[in-house]
Amino acid sequence: MNYKEIIKKLNPIFEINGFEIDESLRNFTKYKSEFVTVNISFDEKEKSLSVFIGKKNGFLSELTDKTYIDFFGESSQSINGNDFSEKFIHFLAGKGNALLEGNLKILDELELYSFNEAKVYTTSLINRQYINDADNAWNKNNFSDFLKFINCVNENDLSKSYILKKEIALSKIINPD
Repeated sequence: MNYKEIIKKLNPIFEINGFEIDESLRNFTKYKSEFVTVNISFDEKEKSLSVFIGKKNGFLSELTDKTYIDFFGESSQSINGNDFSEKFIHFLAGKGNALLEGNLKILDELELYSFNEAKVYTTSLINRQYINDADNAWNKNNFSDFLKFINCVNENDLSKSYILKKEIALSKIINPD
């Protein structure tokens, strides 16, 4: 199914809920209602759709598989598969209908969920960089730099091996013999 066919299938559910097409490009469509904006784009190379939704002229949250499962409680069977448009229509007719209706409470909660997911993802990336830098310092027997980098990572996020390495590095600095 190509992008135009997908949008053709989605248009009626948006129209029923008071949405109009605000912008339409080759592989991008922006729907707007009184309270909500929905952006749908298609990546030809990946053959995948991306959907972003949020308050009109506000922050838009991406509806990912993780969002459908974690935030909306959808089962993985309901979101996986080839016919995205059918599954998306089913979602919008069910648990996602509150989004189309402009339920500000749900939109605010979705926005907060998205911000928290982004924060977790960003923290994970930063931690991996610090751990990589710490590993490089460890391999060079540069224990002070190892401690400098590893101390930037929350100890709860470290494996037991890194906690042990911290103790070893401290002892090497205190007693370099």
